[in-house]
Amino acid sequence: MLMDLATEIIATAEKDIEQALWQSVRDNDNDKALTVYHKSRIKLVSLTNLSDVEERDRNRVLAYCLMRIDDALFSKGDTADAVSRTQEAMSIAQRSEDEVQIARCQLALGARLMNQGKIAEAEEHYRGILTTHMDSENEDLIQVVGWTLITRGHLLNAKSLHDQALFVLLDAENRLKSIDNYAGIAAANELLVKVYSNLGWSEDAQKYRRMAIKYKEKAKREQR
Repeated sequence: MLMDLATEIIATAEKDIEQALWQSVRDNDNDKALTVYHKSRIKLVSLTNLSDVEERDRNRVLAYCLMRIDDALFSKGDTADAVSRTQEAMSIAQRSEDEVQIARCQLALGARLMNQGKIAEAEEHYRGILTTHMDSENEDLIQVVGWTLITRGHLLNAKSLHDQALFVLLDAENRLKSIDNYAGIAAANELLVKVYSNLGWSEDAQKYRRMAIKYKEKAKREQR
């Protein structure tokens, strides 16, 4: 009976985190989401006497929860401890042995390292994701690969390697379209606006500007 209760608590926490995430995207309210994330974290950490399977599942959801806490805090301007927060999430994800959550944490940690100017370290994490999961057919991993390619496109654009950035971002867009990840498509499109502008292709930039707005609204509406 206790085992069933633990499984239920883990599943409910994951559902609550996901709902809070999309509500914060829709309402632009990180404070409300943080309250939900912190409550979920306390519930997950308080679970004891778990089986090995439950322990791994708890760690998977806990790592995701810590990632969401960092994301909300970072959005509010609390950036000082961002790397250590994502490192903690990564450590717990590794204990869960869940390849999706490990890849998500690699991406998040890479982003935080990049924000601190540690580009080589960040690219190491991105390379790890792309080397391992580039040909994955798992939708969650396709999403992580797509977002990783967006980050790589950002780096290439910043280095004025606009042709390479264009190739990488169109690849990201195609992958994210294949799984209807509208938030990812919007992010790729927003960056493509910059790349096309840098290339002097103003018509393409305008087209992708309109598409970015369309997909951003679609992401909020359909929570994808």
